[in-house]
Order: sequence, then structure tokens, then C-alpha cells
Amino acid sequence: MNTFLISVDKDRCTSCAICVDVCPAGVLTLREGIPTARHPGSCIFCGHCTAVCPEDALTHRGEETGKFILKIPEPDNPEDLYATRRSIRHYTSQKVEPDVLQKLMYLAETAPSGHNARKRQYHIVDSKAAIDKVEAITTQRYRRLAALINPVVTGFLSVVAPRKARSLLKDREALKRLVSASERGHHPFFRGAPCAIFISAPKTQRTGREDCTAAQQILILNAHRLGLGTCIIGFALYAHKELEKFLNLPKNRRIYAVTVLGYPKYNYRKAIYRGDGAMERRDWED
Repeated sequence: MNTFLISVDKDRCTSCAICVDVCPAGVLTLREGIPTARHPGSCIFCGHCTAVCPEDALTHRGEETGKFILKIPEPDNPEDLYATRRSIRHYTSQKVEPDVLQKLMYLAETAPSGHNARKRQYHIVDSKAAIDKVEAITTQRYRRLAALINPVVTGFLSVVAPRKARSLLKDREALKRLVSASERGHHPFFRGAPCAIFISAPKTQRTGREDCTAAQQILILNAHRLGLGTCIIGFALYAHKELEKFLNLPKNRRIYAVTVLGYPKYNYRKAIYRGDGAMERRDWED
């Protein structure tokens, strides 16, 4: 394994493969029963593998800058509420209770909004058939995007804007991988979650995007506090027009935030602290 990033205590490891399952970048695989990095360069330094390990068998060194610290959370430490929140991509089939959803919407509406307009709306999709439909809608949008990046387009851009052409070719491969994963039934967009919440605002609201994302952040933190897992689905925003039509939104509204939520399949035992981060302080003189 890439000893610079991750090490495994073979005496503790039980080959449960939970770390392999939760790795969002698909870095890990089991080799002879031991988690191994098949392409360590793809690691996004999320720390999921070490935080979720039930046997405390993995150690991740974190990023070269702002190395994170793993520890068992303390119930009375409010900082652990933030440090234990994870982007959850694996859920049980248990539905989220209507009163819990109502409470989350109420709390989300405490978020600030431009000029206190408070023109957000929350659109809940919590049936399997509807979740499958929004997954299919998003997949179709990505399929069309991948088709648009064809040799004619990239060939022209390779002459007039070579950097843009290289970027598009890279995006095309990523789009194809997402579509392929969806066609294999892996649900790469909505993660097979039992519930998805779309937050919209009027297109004329100048702070509509910021208003929706502010509410989304309060929603995901309170969902975590209530024992739910969440994941921000930015991919879905590329299909916002098709999703707005499916949700029967008025033409003057736009979706600016999408979140899936449900009860986590796995328990993340450790809190991850990211260090002090990048902060600049200046002393101004008169």
C-alpha cells in the first residue's frame, strides 16, 4: 500500500472491506484480504477509510498541508458535531420520518437570505420510484453532455484553444464514467438514498444561489445532529432544467442546491479535524 498516505495494521484488519466500499474515489481494493491502494494518486484526502474502520486498523497521514487529526469523538465536545460530519454515500433502506423532514426544513429556514427575502422553497422526493427517475434524468443529461464533446468540437478547440480542448476531453471521460456507473446500477448521482431535497429560489432573486446553499449547510449539520447522513449532489445542478420540469416547478424558479439524506449504512467512529487551515491576519496601522 502507499505507505506515505495510508498504512494498515494487518493484525487488526478483519478484511471487512468497509473502507473499500466508502472510498469515494475508488482508491482502495482488497488484495489477499488487505486494503490496498490500486491508484493512490486519486486519493482526495477525505479520511473516510480511517474514520469508518471498526477495528481502528487504518492510519491516514492526511494532506501535506493542513494534515487532519483523527480521534474518537467526545459526547460533550460541540466541536465534534462538525468534525464527525461525513459526506454519506451509502444508506439503509429506512425512510426518513415526515416529522423529521419537517423539522429539518424549519431549521434550514433559519439560514440568512439576501435582504431577508426568504423566498426559498424545499422540494422533497422520498419514494424509490421518484429517486430512480431523478437518477435517470440526470444520467440522460450527462449522456447528452458527453455526446456534445465530440471530435469536431475538440478538434476545432485544439487549434484555437488547446487548453480548453484538453479540459473538455478530460471532462468527457469523467462524464462517460458517471453514465457507465449509472447504467450498471451503481446510482452515482443520487446514491440510492431514500430521500432527496431540492432547494429552489426565484431566478430574479439576485442572491438565490447563496440563499439556497446557506439553507443547505444548516440542513446537513442538523441532519447529522439527528443521526442522519447527507451528501451534497452538485452533479444534479447540471440537469436543473430537466429536474425542475419533473418537479413541476414554476418557470420563474431555479434549483440551486440538491442534497440526499437518509440513515447511514456505516458508522463513522472517528472525528476528523483539519487543522487550523489557511488564515491570514494583518495588523493595519493608521
